[in-house]
Amino acid sequence: MSNLSMRKPLTVTVVVASVVLIAFTVVGWQTLGGLTDQSEISDETSIPAAALALSQHSNSLASVALVTTSLAMDRDSVLDIRRSMAAEKAELEALLSDLSGRGYDARVSRIEGHVNSLISIVEQVDSARPALLRALFDGEIRRRALSDATTRELGPAILKSEDDQYYYMMTGRSEARGATGDGEAVSREEFLRYKHMSTLSRAIGVAHSALSAAVRMEDPTLVTTLEEAFDSAAQRARGALEYLAANGGPELDSEVIPLATSLIDAGTGPGNDFDQVKAKLSMAQAEERLISSSVGHLATLEAEIAGLVDDVNRSIVSSAEQSEQAAANGQTTILVAGIIGILLTVLVAWYLGSRKRPA
Repeated sequence: MSNLSMRKPLTVTVVVASVVLIAFTVVGWQTLGGLTDQSEISDETSIPAAALALSQHSNSLASVALVTTSLAMDRDSVLDIRRSMAAEKAELEALLSDLSGRGYDARVSRIEGHVNSLISIVEQVDSARPALLRALFDGEIRRRALSDATTRELGPAILKSEDDQYYYMMTGRSEARGATGDGEAVSREEFLRYKHMSTLSRAIGVAHSALSAAVRMEDPTLVTTLEEAFDSAAQRARGALEYLAANGGPELDSEVIPLATSLIDAGTGPGNDFDQVKAKLSMAQAEERLISSSVGHLATLEAEIAGLVDDVNRSIVSSAEQSEQAAANGQTTILVAGIIGILLTVLVAWYLGSRKRPA
């Protein structure tokens, strides 16, 4: 067999082996080059999205539940708030579960602590809201009842009694007495009766104003000031009522004493209107303190969430750099191995070919 015919299979073998080596080298190069892109689309990229969703639902929970209780609320609105609270809490629990065990346990644990603190505040506000709402409605009912009884009944009755007594003193005439006293001197008793009617009228005016203002008041220190003014007016009114109960005369309207007594009793004694106003304000202030405290928890929570996002982003960048370096090293290794493989194939082929040459 000639040398030419012997070299043809050998040449074909060398070419095929070289092509295969080159193909594997190219494929390996491209595969390792793609590792950098794959590292960027890793499991960690979902963590910032979950963290931002956690921030969104935390703020939604606060905006839904941490609202000041007011007379604008009713049973349906409270139930709506509770349904929204339950939905937001469920979302937060799911997000915290998703973040757990993802490699950032210390940060996630702090976030969970702040979320739980926020939920605790929300639940405290919610549990206290029904009692505060009842106190608000009761206060409004008392205010309206007080206003109706005083402005529509007691006030006009006192003024009429006072005017009738004054008219009798000035003219000696009185529809209530059914007779006239022309030319007769006005007795001291009539003057005293008029004096006590006037005292009662002024005292009731002050007492009613103090009690009405207290029901609408939002500052406990001002409620105490109004209570002191009421007590002073109530003391004067009691003295006048005591005299008029025994010496009211025919001009005194029969409704004055029971209505005036009812007004004075509303602001004195156990469970009086002032005590109930103070209790209502105490509940309202406790709610306000809870709502205010949530601001700090939300701010700290936002800072922790931002820290988690930063941690994840740094980790992703670091992983990408490491993958890129590893890919580059792998590509270099494959290239060198491919070149060496081709050279070895050529050398082996040359060696085998030289051995088959005739001497």
